Amino acid sequence: MQRERKTGRASVIDVIAALLSAASLVVAIVALDLSRQALQVSQQALDLADKAWRKPYPPDPRNIPTFAEDSDKDGNADEYVTIHDLDSSLRLLQFLEEHEGMKIRILAYFDADYFGTHLPDSGDGLFVGEGPRGPGEDGFSLPSARCPKKPFTRITVTDCTIVRVTVKHSSKEARPFAERVGMWYMRGYFAVHGYQETWMGFDWYQITAMTDIEAVS
Repeated sequence: MQRERKTGRASVIDVIAALLSAASLVVAIVALDLSRQALQVSQQALDLADKAWRKPYPPDPRNIPTFAEDSDKDGNADEYVTIHDLDSSLRLLQFLEEHEGMKIRILAYFDADYFGTHLPDSGDGLFVGEGPRGPGEDGFSLPSARCPKKPFTRITVTDCTIVRVTVKHSSKEARPFAERVGMWYMRGYFAVHGYQETWMGFDWYQITAMTDIEAVS
C-alpha cells in the first residue's frame, strides 16, 4: 500500500516536472520570437533613419558649405559674390582649397570688365591673344597670389602662375553656368577634387558640377 502511494506521488511529481519543462520551453520560444520581432523593429528603424538621411531634400541642405554673400546679418538668404579683382579671386580659390574632397555650393558671377567674356578656342583651349580663356561651362581661370593687380584679361603666364579650374558635369542636368549680357553667372553644387597638376604655366584644379538632388543625397 505504501509502495503504491510512493509510486503515485512519483508519477505526480514527474507529470509536474514535465509540465514545467514544457512551460519553460514555451516561454523560451515566446522570448525568442519577441527577440526576433525586436530585431526586426530595430532594423526597420535603422532603415527609416537611413532613408530620412538620404532623401532628396534634407531639412537643411544649406549645411553644405556655401560661397556666397549673406543678404542680412542673420544669413537668411544668399547673394552672388562678385569676382572682380585679385582679392575676390583669391577668396574663391581659398574656398575651393579649404573644402577639397567635399561637396560645396557656389553663387558667384565673373565681372566682364575684369575677366572678359567667354572667348573662342585658339586651338589649345587656353589662350586667345594675350590672355587666358574666359569663364564658361567647361571651367574658368583665376589669378594666383603671385599675379599683379591688373585686369585679368591683361595677365599671361609670363607674369605669374594662373589657376585653371576645370568643371566636369555629372549629368546633362548639372549646368551651373549662365551667361547674361556678357556676364557669366555660376550657381550650383559641386564636388571639389582639388589641385591636379601644374602644366604650361597653369595650376590645374578640378570640380564636378552636380544636380541639387545629387548634392544633398
